[in-house]
Amino acid sequence: MKMKYPAITINKTKFKENLEIIHRKTTEANISVCAVTKGFCAMPELVKLYADIGFSEYGDSRLDNLLSINVPNSRKWMLRLPMISQAEETVRFSDISLNSEIETIRALGAEALKAGKHHKIVLAIEKGDLREGVMSEDAVVMAGEILTIDGIELLGIATNFNCFGGIIPDVDKLNELVRIAEEIEQIYGIRLGIISGGNSGSAYMIENGELPSRINNLRIGELILCGRETSYQRNLWELHTDIFTMQAEIVECKTKPSLPYGNVGLDAFGKTPLHVDKGLQERAIIAVGKQDVSMDYISPRDKELKILGGSSDHFIIDVTHSCRNYKVGDIVEFDLSYGGILNLFTSKYINKVIL
Repeated sequence: MKMKYPAITINKTKFKENLEIIHRKTTEANISVCAVTKGFCAMPELVKLYADIGFSEYGDSRLDNLLSINVPNSRKWMLRLPMISQAEETVRFSDISLNSEIETIRALGAEALKAGKHHKIVLAIEKGDLREGVMSEDAVVMAGEILTIDGIELLGIATNFNCFGGIIPDVDKLNELVRIAEEIEQIYGIRLGIISGGNSGSAYMIENGELPSRINNLRIGELILCGRETSYQRNLWELHTDIFTMQAEIVECKTKPSLPYGNVGLDAFGKTPLHVDKGLQERAIIAVGKQDVSMDYISPRDKELKILGGSSDHFIIDVTHSCRNYKVGDIVEFDLSYGGILNLFTSKYINKVIL
């Protein structure tokens, strides 16, 4: 079959090996994993690999993605705080949702009653990153309010790191989360099933033996896809870091001046470009652009190439110093960060290929 470009390719063997290692390591540490599927838009062929390895909980931030997950005997988490306007769909398409607003939880409870079911809530608690979460001092009281809402089951509590504020999880912060959980349990006479201690950024604590014993869940996405924990960007457990590759075709390859000439205005995105005169350059244009992926999230496999810039549909590459003689029709390969994987899977213009 003829390959269509631009494309993101997925090395199936390496993907499965990462899944196997993480499943084994988290099982040994008594950690359940909510496998975050948003990075690849819950592509069914990849979700099946998770199921084959033994993962049974899946989390996503988009209801459309959750709808596409069809794994028997599994539970689906809505990871982005639900919108009240989507309360009915949240109850229908997810088993569990993270929440921090009591009015939203009431709306979810009302929809759950209509559907003749109970919807499980994990209360998000703020521990410094300043994205979602009720403040720690308000968590116990809010837990009590949740327990009064018909149609709702308080399953547990969670916190988040490494996102808005870039705050790194540590023993003190997670011990404080455990303390809140135990206070909720003592006051209301319940046992919380889940104390979720963060995302891929907390995985280094498994390796270091620092994860408090009552932390029994992590929401893991990037570690599986990119092989690195997100607190210190370290490779863990010799996981593969090159599962995903972007491939783009050269549509022009010419020698041109490095300094644009004429009256300078704004570029295609409304910014005033700054350029340095470096003489003549061999410049390749590839058929992929900012509409598909941010330049910040891709890096050429050929380390002698440099991305000069781009527009909606094109990236311009300096190929002057490469040992390879690039020409029109050649394919250029790129390594991807998590953001790049997410961008490319979201773009309908990118061919997704499992190898």
